[in-house]
Amino acid sequence: MFLGEFITVYRKKNKITLQEFADKCKLSKGYIAMLEKNYNPKTKTKIVPSLETFAKVAQAMGLSIEDLMAEVDENQPVALQELSSLNNNEVDLHRQLKMLQKRLQEADSYTDEEKAFIKKYRQLSPGRKTDIQTLMDVYISQSSSSGTL
Repeated sequence: MFLGEFITVYRKKNKITLQEFADKCKLSKGYIAMLEKNYNPKTKTKIVPSLETFAKVAQAMGLSIEDLMAEVDENQPVALQELSSLNNNEVDLHRQLKMLQKRLQEADSYTDEEKAFIKKYRQLSPGRKTDIQTLMDVYISQSSSSGTL
């Protein structure tokens, strides 16, 4: 799913208009519409959102940029700038993107079962995540003390 599709799903799920979402992102309504269609009618090309756009959309959705980037298709193009032209916040975002790219490469090695577990885990509340982590720690502790993992 590309960024625009993710935005459309988010807006429909949360029953907010293009304008309301654009205001939350501090982006124009027209740009959000182009993202959703993945098409720029002026240039007649697909949209290539910038890392800054990802950051604004993630913030508006209450997600980290890493979580948002993990949700979009790995083939989603992202426009990057040269590091020398970036301010401190953008350099930090660039570092986060590099870390996310590494995490995505690691995610490619997960089995379908592991990917399904992670997807379900991400839907849990913070309290339920803590419960699952505690339960896993107990199982691992019991397994390692008995010699079976």
